[in-house]
Amino acid sequence: GGLYTTVTLQTVGLKMKMTAMGVLALFVIALIRLTVVYGLTAFLAAKNSALKNTLTKFPNLVDLAIIFFGWAILLCVGIEALAASAFNSSWDDYNDEMASVNQADALAVEENWLFKIHDDFTGPRRTATELISFVTNYNTILLLRFLVATMGHPRLAIVARTVLHGMSDLLHLFFVFLLVFIAYVLTGHVLLGHRMEELSTFKAAFGYCLQIVFQREYQYVYMTDENMFSAALWIVTFVLMLVLVLVNLMLAMIFDNYGTVRDQVAKNETIMVFTRRLLTQLRLQSSWISNTDLLTKFVQIPATDSPSMQAVRRQFPEISQQQLDLVFSHASQKQTLMMTFACKNSLSEYVAGLLLYLREVRDGVRMMSSNGQKEQPDTSATMANGNSTNMDGPPPMQKPEWVRTGLIGALRKQQDVMQDVLEQMEQMNKKMGSRGLQGSVGFTLEKPPRPDVEKWGPPPVDCSKITVVDCSKVPRDVSKMPKGVSKGAR
Repeated sequence: GGLYTTVTLQTVGLKMKMTAMGVLALFVIALIRLTVVYGLTAFLAAKNSALKNTLTKFPNLVDLAIIFFGWAILLCVGIEALAASAFNSSWDDYNDEMASVNQADALAVEENWLFKIHDDFTGPRRTATELISFVTNYNTILLLRFLVATMGHPRLAIVARTVLHGMSDLLHLFFVFLLVFIAYVLTGHVLLGHRMEELSTFKAAFGYCLQIVFQREYQYVYMTDENMFSAALWIVTFVLMLVLVLVNLMLAMIFDNYGTVRDQVAKNETIMVFTRRLLTQLRLQSSWISNTDLLTKFVQIPATDSPSMQAVRRQFPEISQQQLDLVFSHASQKQTLMMTFACKNSLSEYVAGLLLYLREVRDGVRMMSSNGQKEQPDTSATMANGNSTNMDGPPPMQKPEWVRTGLIGALRKQQDVMQDVLEQMEQMNKKMGSRGLQGSVGFTLEKPPRPDVEKWGPPPVDCSKITVVDCSKVPRDVSKMPKGVSKGAR
């Protein structure tokens, strides 16, 4: 790079217009407000022993960068203003001295003043250069803060959520891209740097290769004027590897993540709906419950409960119906999106499970129907064998199919459960007796026999001895029935 020389001019602002001064005043006010709010937030977080968790959040880190670069910009502006004032004073002294000096000494006086001003303004000129860099980076940070602010709206947050959703894949691909890119930058610098100013230094080669990637333009004739085979091989492999493969692969990842994020946004989440909702909130400001208060109460509800509108209204009697409908519509919408997009195969799995369950139910109904048809013997033959189908007679001697396959299995499970309950009650009785907590009720009860787990259950019961009670003659207290039960049901 030493073969090429570049002359640059560095300027320092000497005057500031009234418009710029007004904008600077607004900037100072906003920066002071942000600094005070951030300081109070950090103080409250430290008071609650949550300083680390609060300051490490990404929005707070962005705010910290805004505060730091903002005060750095103000410092540079102050230094530049002082330098401009000093330059104006030196310029007035120079004009006064040049007016009183004779023509023979004018050249020497001008030369002295030139070096003096150059030496005095070396620091301010560097500060002015840093100011340009600070302002450029500050705009980028403000843009990042705007993207963070858009996370509150689903449609506006599509760009930020797309990047966040595919951040892991993009970072790995960017690492591979950077390795290949730096290899080609060094190769191009060594191969063509001695005769091309664009590749004469590593910094210049880095910028020129970026230009090829994004603009897809390069000086093919001039680059291949010497060492044509090597230069052509460098150009072709560079375009194939970086431009056609890696860049398009990165775009494909972004489009794929965009489709995933876009599917998770409801159709009614638009700017117009958000504006209408905001106007409703402003109109009902007196009865509108803040999100902090809502979350404070909702977090106390167990995860297994499903609060209804009546339950929420009991906790917040002053809540308006519009806000209540908004909260439940958002909850329903979020639950639907989570169930649909938490797992791409969840919906098909739910449908498949429902179809399998319906098929089992249908098979069971068919089995019960066929068994019922098989177990309708001839009345005369049944009467001859002594097995009457009359409901007033004794039960059948042979177990029906639905009893053997369904009811007996359920009764066996229930018997096992009751056996476990009985054993637990006996253990509790022994522990209470050992602690002297065993009392007396004034009469004795015979201990029931233990169930025989080796058998199916008790012997068959003669159904003819069961007395059926007419429930219509039993007095009932209808006043204790729930309010939701109708009069006829009572």
